[in-house]
Amino acid sequence: MADKLIEVMDYYGFDGYFFNQESYDCTAAEGALIDEMMRYMHKMRPDMLISWYDSMVPAGGVSYQNAVNDANKQFMTDSEDGTRAIDEFLMNYNWYENQVDTTISTMQSIGRSEFDAFAGLDVQQNCMNTPFRDYLLVDANGITRLSLALYCPNSTLGLSTSGENFHEVEQVFYTNAKGRPRDDSVDLTTDDWAGISRFFADHTVITGAPLSPTLTPATARVTTWMASCPGMGSGAISPTRT
Repeated sequence: MADKLIEVMDYYGFDGYFFNQESYDCTAAEGALIDEMMRYMHKMRPDMLISWYDSMVPAGGVSYQNAVNDANKQFMTDSEDGTRAIDEFLMNYNWYENQVDTTISTMQSIGRSEFDAFAGLDVQQNCMNTPFRDYLLVDANGITRLSLALYCPNSTLGLSTSGENFHEVEQVFYTNAKGRPRDDSVDLTTDDWAGISRFFADHTVITGAPLSPTLTPATARVTTWMASCPGMGSGAISPTRT
């Protein structure tokens, strides 16, 4: 199976895979096999990207830890030869201060960057109306403590009333209601939506002039729709493209 996944990745140009191993009634034997499979895939393709959802633990069962901790750190620990199983770990969504602290300390204890762990935020149903404990992800100096992963941010499309309104909803979601990334008027200890952009430094893909854009609003709608298609059900394996 591992060879076939690599073959598919090479053929279609994927960067790697996202594993959602929510398969129940597995044992430690299956846990060891999937660990071995992911390490084998990395040996065959060292540059491939493997992401993992916080579901199955090495003991075999499905147990949402909401953190990287002693129960699942085996998957994140590199082999003696430096081969790793998982590049990115998507924490389940019920993380709080203790889980964030535990994730950071665990990742550092196994020689991994804490930013290889992603605090999951499920925005599939309520988009920017989702309670977001973002204040737990920044330190006293406003520096992020972990990475952040958004589950189904294409929910902005479901809240939109038209193609034009879609862009307005996207701006509120990714920037904020005021449209200013540096706006700091929102109390971060509340559930008020302060936008996503404040977690990122400003960059641009525009490096010269003239600029010749080719992405129209109609194309954007099709692209967003297609982004919602990969299956995320039990045991789902989704191609990853960065």
